[in-house]
Amino acid sequence: TGERQTDQGSNWEGNENIIKRLSLQKDSSELYKALCAALNDSDACTFPPVVILDQNLSCNKDNDPECQVDMLRTVQVASGIFYEYHRPPCIQLSFYNNAKQVKASGGRYKMCANPDLPVATRMCCTPSEIAYVNQYVNFDGELVKY
Repeated sequence: TGERQTDQGSNWEGNENIIKRLSLQKDSSELYKALCAALNDSDACTFPPVVILDQNLSCNKDNDPECQVDMLRTVQVASGIFYEYHRPPCIQLSFYNNAKQVKASGGRYKMCANPDLPVATRMCCTPSEIAYVNQYVNFDGELVKY
């Protein structure tokens, strides 16, 4: 399920040197076409507030940046228009093999995670490197497998 998020200020526009966004390719991305929801190729996009994908979409790793990440959270479809992915609840098993420990908030909070699912972001830096956190991810908010 994807929900449309409309830009509410300047935080998401015009600061590409701070925030790394995943922008869909209008000409090649099947995900773009699904979120655009134009009635036919010559019509303008309707960008419905909620989009449910009922089938797998084709993906070209050479052209489409969404094909290069483990899990999408937020994508930019057009200027000021973003979609956020919401995972369906209760679709993964509660128990799994080879659990891995993941940490949050400077290592104070720890929990187990399934290494086969993208459920955490990359750990990147020491306190002196905190300003360079984005150099270790393809896109802000990207979730990766262990």
